[in-house]
Amino acid sequence: MPHYHPDPHRGELLAWDQNLDGTFVFNNFIPADSADARVVIASIEPSGQHLYLVFRVLFKKGVPPRSITAEDASDSGPEIFVDDQHPNFAIDPGNPSLNTKLWEWRLGPLSATGWRPDWLDEPSDTQRTYRFTIITASGHRVVLRQATDYPFAVKQFILHKLSATPHE
Repeated sequence: MPHYHPDPHRGELLAWDQNLDGTFVFNNFIPADSADARVVIASIEPSGQHLYLVFRVLFKKGVPPRSITAEDASDSGPEIFVDDQHPNFAIDPGNPSLNTKLWEWRLGPLSATGWRPDWLDEPSDTQRTYRFTIITASGHRVVLRQATDYPFAVKQFILHKLSATPHE
């Protein structure tokens, strides 16, 4: 049975935390792409002082889909993070009338004592596969699979950012 982590919080991502000493470039995979949509991001990202699991998809035709589901399909049973039955595009605060063509969803924030992925505690690099199931405005079903790599050093940064020690 899949686990659901619905979260109504959406928002625009900011850059890496200004207090970081360096920049991590770790997701060098080719974006999952189709004629209708392209995954822009499926990863843990900082925003201000918090970390979020962020999903962002560009819809090439500029029309919101009927629905979108995002799940971690890396293990034997999928873990559903988003089941958006009424998706809307993100709004550009500088130009609210602009059609961004971007759907985005933020889960979190991750926390040291609350929800966070168990694989963060694995003492090695981790690759996750996020599956997006999209029903387009015309009723066409599109499935995109996006690989995201989390090197051990990045996982250590995330745990440090959460002020957490690995839980057992």
